[in-house]
Amino acid sequence: IRAAELASTAATTVGLLIRGAERSFYGDVAAKVQAETDLREIDLLVVSGGDDHASQVRALNTLLGHGVAGIMVASGRASLSAAEHAASFVSTVLLGLDSDHASIDSV
Repeated sequence: IRAAELASTAATTVGLLIRGAERSFYGDVAAKVQAETDLREIDLLVVSGGDDHASQVRALNTLLGHGVAGIMVASGRASLSAAEHAASFVSTVLLGLDSDHASIDSV
């Protein structure tokens, strides 16, 4: 459901948290997400969250502060509690990670 909400035309800006822009895998993820948001005329804000909870929370708060309609988290070391924090404000989707949290979808 949340993944569908992020893809809807109602959203004007979505956020993407990646582990690190210097890692080619996450650069590829960001490029693919950018291509999809461009097709839908949705703005994309990308932040790097690093490996630790505190930096991920700061990055997610940056996205939330910009009023994003939803957040995608692409990090093999995502802090689930940081994602849960974001999910308390906007639709949140984990890319490549599973979560059994009721407010978070996984793709």
